[in-house]
Amino acid sequence: MLKMQTVLHIPESSMQEVIQQLCQIDKLSQPLLQTKVMAILKKYYADMDETFVKEVISAMSESSILTYCVKDGPLGTAKKRAAYVRRELPLVNPVEYVVKQGTKPLTYVPIIPMLQKLLNKSGVLDKAMSEKVHIPAEYRSYTGGQYFNENSLLVRDEFTAALGLYIDDFELANPLGTLNLKHKMCVVYWVIAKIPSEYRSTLNLIQLPLLCNSSTVKECGYAKVLQPLIYDLRFLKQNGVHLDQLGASVKGTVLYVAADKLGAHSLAGFFKSFADDKFCRFCSASSSDTLQQEVCSGFFQLRDKESHDKQVQEVSEDPRLSQAYGVKGACPLKNLEHFHVVTGYTPDILHDVLEGIVSAELSLCLIDLIGKRHFTFNMLNQTMRHFNYTYTDKTDRPQMIGKGFSSKGTIGGNAQENWCLIRLLPFLIGHCVPEGDNTWEILMLLKDITELAGILKRHCISWSVKYQSTGTCYSQYFQLFI
Repeated sequence: MLKMQTVLHIPESSMQEVIQQLCQIDKLSQPLLQTKVMAILKKYYADMDETFVKEVISAMSESSILTYCVKDGPLGTAKKRAAYVRRELPLVNPVEYVVKQGTKPLTYVPIIPMLQKLLNKSGVLDKAMSEKVHIPAEYRSYTGGQYFNENSLLVRDEFTAALGLYIDDFELANPLGTLNLKHKMCVVYWVIAKIPSEYRSTLNLIQLPLLCNSSTVKECGYAKVLQPLIYDLRFLKQNGVHLDQLGASVKGTVLYVAADKLGAHSLAGFFKSFADDKFCRFCSASSSDTLQQEVCSGFFQLRDKESHDKQVQEVSEDPRLSQAYGVKGACPLKNLEHFHVVTGYTPDILHDVLEGIVSAELSLCLIDLIGKRHFTFNMLNQTMRHFNYTYTDKTDRPQMIGKGFSSKGTIGGNAQENWCLIRLLPFLIGHCVPEGDNTWEILMLLKDITELAGILKRHCISWSVKYQSTGTCYSQYFQLFI
């Protein structure tokens, strides 16, 4: 019943009708069941008492699970089923908060009881405690990163809960005209970072603690919207959660926050647009500097905790300095011990690479290859349309490229579609391109880099490793893989 409601998304009224029809089928099958049972009993015990036979048949009929689902049964209505779930199952109910009078309320699922119930499940706890031991000078997971090893709470010998947060906005509908953005929502997710990467991305381990209208965030700010979440995160650090299997309380903190540039910079307190002079949250690069200096030259100084805290303080006293620093204010998560905005916001491979660099480079290279008459625009789209995609590629198949892609400077498409296209490009048009073509070599190098980035993403290296190359920052992210 819960699967019909939460996984298959069957409406409550429809689900009630399905249950009642199943009960009716069960009721209609009872005479057949009674006839069969009575025939078998009479076959082996001809002189059996009739009363005994009726009692056996009655007991079998009453043992049917569907008897609990009839209208007068304990699971016969939606209200009774909801009461049963609250009473018998490990459910954590969401709580509604009104941030400001006149704004829409936000919904919050408390992370402390949710984390406790997750870690008290033996399978989850075993996987969370199975993280491989770090080998010096090797980056196999986030435990090999400098930022992780500088975290005095998470490097303890005892088990601790390292949490990863992800924040994003999404549109519930796609309204047109004046209704645009009316249904836009801000959502925060969290995951137990110590669970191995092959399990960490499964949907049943990704939790949603907070959901609210984006208009509420815009009007009230992240500090007020995230207040219940921050309170629980501070409680987790100070008091922890008690785990019955360990017989002890386990403390934890936020290891990283993942988001696209808009979400990360909005929450972290940086300027949100690439048009701003100081556009990078990892280094002090300015727009003019990036046009004159090579990215890998080490010219751009990385942001550090001390200087950033000082800049936030100076901006709070004199807001005019924000343009010089690229800092608008303090991050709402600043009061979380063992977390800092400079080390806690990670690069995002999905947005930076697949929806950024890959989309732009594909556009430039396809323009050149089509201009060389290796293939035509229509041939490319026809090949993409009729290619025999298999497995997950059927779902993530690339969309047809629009005619205006050359003027836009991007092929469009989401991350999964772009990843599918760059990976399958040799099968789509590789036979049309002569060997040794420089533009094609660039595309194949980009494909290899993208695959390496995907491996790093799966192992979460990019989320917490402070690389030892000179001047590593957001603007030179790709230099790590070349």
